[in-house]
This record gives sequence, structure tokens and C-alpha cells, in this order.
Amino acid sequence: MHRLLDRLDRNLSWTLLAPEPTRPCLRHATTTDRQRADLREQIGRVRALVSGLAPEPDEPERRFTCSGAWHLAATDKSGDVAGAVRLHVIDRRLEALEPEDILRFGHVVFPSDGERSLHLLALQRLFDAKANEPVYVSAGGLFTTWRWRGSGLAAVLGAAAIAMARLQRSRFSVTFTVARDRAPELFDRLGGTPLRLPDGRVLGPFLCGRHGVPVQLLSFDSSQPGLRAEESVRAVAGRLQALMDGARTQHPATGAKEQAA
Repeated sequence: MHRLLDRLDRNLSWTLLAPEPTRPCLRHATTTDRQRADLREQIGRVRALVSGLAPEPDEPERRFTCSGAWHLAATDKSGDVAGAVRLHVIDRRLEALEPEDILRFGHVVFPSDGERSLHLLALQRLFDAKANEPVYVSAGGLFTTWRWRGSGLAAVLGAAAIAMARLQRSRFSVTFTVARDRAPELFDRLGGTPLRLPDGRVLGPFLCGRHGVPVQLLSFDSSQPGLRAEESVRAVAGRLQALMDGARTQHPATGAKEQAA
């Protein structure tokens, strides 16, 4: 993974967008407000274009005051977005997190009320098992442009969700993933595990009414991502930590310019 990152670094810059930098508990960002808004807009536009999926709505209505969605974005030498992933981080010591919130973060539409109820049941089972986990981390909206398919960029972005959970000292991570193309293979390498219902049945993919493709809910353990993923998670965690530390050190109160690692 270190060699992969070195290879990508020759052509890409990495930007970490913090949620709502004006909030007192998450006020450190890696870009100015204008750069942040422009990059967010480009991420949403390019994601919809290359994925062929419906554009995602703006950030879901917030009831979280000290938590939110980080974005890790890779841009090429011309400043165009090559790929990105959204990382929700919720501090459960400060704010309540409910299974309904996970569905909202995923921007999914279920084919039936019964399917939705099964997902809430499986999530509640997981929440009960993770009652003592202080932080929840989830990824969403992962994409790479066609030019960067097969470059390893998707693997780096996929590892970022687990790496962020590890940095937050949490094992609690649940993600809706597109169950098509090579995505299942990628998330299997990262240790993704389908959730189970209380009776032991595995919660399988369903056809999302919003995106028109099969998606599946997977859980991840940041402490044990799988033997093939451990090196990747460590490398990407180091990258994320450097980006966050650089922003806090150089711009401790208002936000920072892009930190290219």
C-alpha cells in the first residue's frame, strides 16, 4: 500500500474536508470556505456522472451538533476530482445515534416496508452488541472517475473508512455498498461482513429504489479488517492523521489550505 500511495502521489493531491468548520467542536478544515464549497460541488457532480446513480441530496438534515461528514478527495494536477469518499463520524458520548440515522446516511430507498423493517432489526441487533463503542464511523458515496479505474485509488478510499474508525478508537462501522461491478470484491478484502437478523439469517442485497442498483449493508471491524487489508488501513490511517494534524497545526481556529501529502 505504501508503494501504491507513492505512485498515486505523483499524480494526485489529497484533501480532507472537515464538517462545518465553524462549529466549535469541529472547526478545523483543510480548505477555505470557498474552496470547500467548490470542491463539495464538484464531488457531487462527478460522483453522479461517473457512477450513473441519482445525485445524492445535500447533507441530511442535521440533529448532530458536534459530528458530521468528512470528505477525503483526490484531485489530479489540473484540479479535477479523481475520486472521493464521505466519512460520517458520530461521537456517541455526546449524541444519540439510532438505526434510523444509518438509513438516512445511506440515501437508500427500500423496495418495501418489510425490507426496511428487516434492516432496522439487524441494525438494532448490532447497536445492542456495540453499546459501549464511543464513536460510529461510516463511509458512503465512494467513487473514482473512469481514468482512475484499476489504479488502486478505490482501494485507498475504501480503506479510509476503516482507517478513520481506527483513528477514532472505534470498531463500530456500518456502510451501505453498491453490490455490483468489483465493489463486492473490494469490500470483502476490507473485511466487510453482512449483518444478521436475530434468527441468524444473513441480510442480503436489495434493489435500491433511489439508485436502481443492488446495495448491501455491511459492517466492518477497524481492529481486524482482514489480513489483506491491515497494511492498507495502517497506511491510510497515517495519511488521514497527517492531514488532520497539518490543518490543526497551521490553521488552529479558522481552516487551512489544502494539505497535499
